Amino acid sequence: MMRLVTLLGLPFVAALASAIPFKGCQHKVKESTRVPPHGWYKHAPAPKDHVLELKIALPQPKFPELEQHLWEVSDPRYGAHLSKQETEVLMAPHPETLVVMSEWLASHGPAEEDLVRSSANDWVTIRVPVGLAEEMLDTRAETGESIIRMMSYSLPDIMHEHIDLVQPTTMFARSKAFKSTLHWATQLQPAVSSVSGRTITGPAGN
Repeated sequence: MMRLVTLLGLPFVAALASAIPFKGCQHKVKESTRVPPHGWYKHAPAPKDHVLELKIALPQPKFPELEQHLWEVSDPRYGAHLSKQETEVLMAPHPETLVVMSEWLASHGPAEEDLVRSSANDWVTIRVPVGLAEEMLDTRAETGESIIRMMSYSLPDIMHEHIDLVQPTTMFARSKAFKSTLHWATQLQPAVSSVSGRTITGPAGN
């Protein structure tokens, strides 16, 4: 049986994170695309007060262990299954990542109560104006007939190890809700194996 981890060192980590000067930190490109995909077209700059819903993925350092458990569960000879709580522990980011992430967001204005976290804390959702998103991601957004996208975005250098990706930014596929990738059912199922941005309208306004 797995033992759940308590975040006893969190206050100490928070004290360290709060001393980080995010505002003056050098930005480095996190993701970029050279040209929009076929069928997407650049339009006008996005209005600064238009609200974007950013979804931020945080690293899952214990995911390889979770993946191993999922493969073992698919073996009929394997009898020990993880509970939902145990699974979320393996999906959770490192405690330092949670603190540094909150401190970075707070340095731009949003407070903890403005954040929506997934049950495993591996996704953070926040609604911010385009102008603030451009400042946070050191980019420029442009609007199409229906959506906003960016050709690249950057993060403070020290945040790269704490953030896997921020979307929708450079993702041009049809938007879908982000959520933790595990689904719970009553019956067990086998496991199956950057600095300027523009937004763009896709085919049929996607």
